[in-house]
Amino acid sequence: MTSAVHYQEDHESISRSRADALLLRLLSQVHLFSGFHRTDLLDVLRVMDKNQFQAEEYIFHEGDLGDYLYILISGEVQVLKGQSEMHEIEIAKIRPGETFGEMALVEHRARSASIRTMTSCTVLRLNGTSLAHLPKVTSKLHLNIARLLANRLRISNEIILSLLHQTHSAKHAIEGG
Repeated sequence: MTSAVHYQEDHESISRSRADALLLRLLSQVHLFSGFHRTDLLDVLRVMDKNQFQAEEYIFHEGDLGDYLYILISGEVQVLKGQSEMHEIEIAKIRPGETFGEMALVEHRARSASIRTMTSCTVLRLNGTSLAHLPKVTSKLHLNIARLLANRLRISNEIILSLLHQTHSAKHAIEGG
């Protein structure tokens, strides 16, 4: 009987170490963790938890207070903006290997958008409070978050400029000139 128990414990340990190795490899491919050493990634992995969601489930709502960053492992989610669930507009889709909720780690304010699953999803979740115990990791992560948000701002500016040009052209055409 003892050997069966040891086999089960060894098997669970091997399964856990394979899962950790897979998650570690995945983390190393997430842009938010670029420049991280293996030991940094292991530290991050130790303080993360894995969550699963069904299709059409909200991970969080616009206006919720948040302290978590999420990494999408599998599935697909929508970023939604609106006054209520009845009047939401999809502003982006997030695919495996991408992150969301980063702003919660930088500013402790209400969520600026809702996240809803399109399919069954698995995410890794990183709590901002857990990062307080990892100052070296936190400084690298905040720099990468700043880069990510700067890129998103640049894209948003291009979209706004394009919309302003369209509005100006339409106004000019209506005025006859």
